[in-house]
Amino acid sequence: MELPPGEIRFNVEFKASDPSHDVNNVLSHLYLGDTDCELNSVIFPAAWPVGRLQDPPVAELPTHWIPWDEELCETTQVHLYVADAPLFRALASSD
Repeated sequence: MELPPGEIRFNVEFKASDPSHDVNNVLSHLYLGDTDCELNSVIFPAAWPVGRLQDPPVAELPTHWIPWDEELCETTQVHLYVADAPLFRALASSD
């Protein structure tokens, strides 16, 4: 069985002065805006300050969960944890 890569990184650029940029808006850029599944059961958004040297341990992730309408800002990095292997592979193969 072939395992997907451990992570995929996307950089998202936005204007801090534009109030319409929140975590939910990122989904359309990943072509997930019209997904037929309940995203809250397969994608978990988390955030912590920019500059943190490593991701927090998995046991600590619930303390970093954020709502989909969390505003994007330049001092925070957002991570979307994808708990569905086919969806993760689709993201890994997208351009």
